[in-house]
Amino acid sequence: MNQRSKIAILGYGIEGQAMVKYLLAHDYFDITICDQNVNLGDEVPEGISTILGDKYLESLADFDVVFRSPGIKYLEPLVQSAKENGVEISSPTAFFMDMCPCHVVGVTGTKGKWTTATLIYEMLKNAKKDVYLGGNIRESPMDFLDKLKKDSVVVLEMSSFQLQDMTKSPHVS
Repeated sequence: MNQRSKIAILGYGIEGQAMVKYLLAHDYFDITICDQNVNLGDEVPEGISTILGDKYLESLADFDVVFRSPGIKYLEPLVQSAKENGVEISSPTAFFMDMCPCHVVGVTGTKGKWTTATLIYEMLKNAKKDVYLGGNIRESPMDFLDKLKKDSVVVLEMSSFQLQDMTKSPHVS
């Protein structure tokens, strides 16, 4: 992916908004938000294209890279069709893991992910570590990616839907 890539953001919740903000801050401007919600209105930054409504997944083959939010299933037939046609399918979480310069503690499971992640974060913070907490239900790690240093630690709560297309694992899980 480079600044000339045609990029789609699938889903414009916490993850999608953070991904758009990050891409714009790094001079990626050919961005389209694809979301089923037709009422995004003022939430969309000026100059960003949108494909909204029931057919928001139908043009994925027109993009170079697609970042899907956790609510969009990786195995969704239209996502897989785009992948088969050469589109790079990723997610904000996978991108974060590829770009992150420091150790990541990943927390996943059925119940208690956020509680466990918060407890680990608080222990590391109490030990005077440069620690960040992010995840599926609160702050996207894309919001603090640029602040991380080699000696930082990220505690990341992740759902199974975020793990599906990742190629890099956390250092500790």
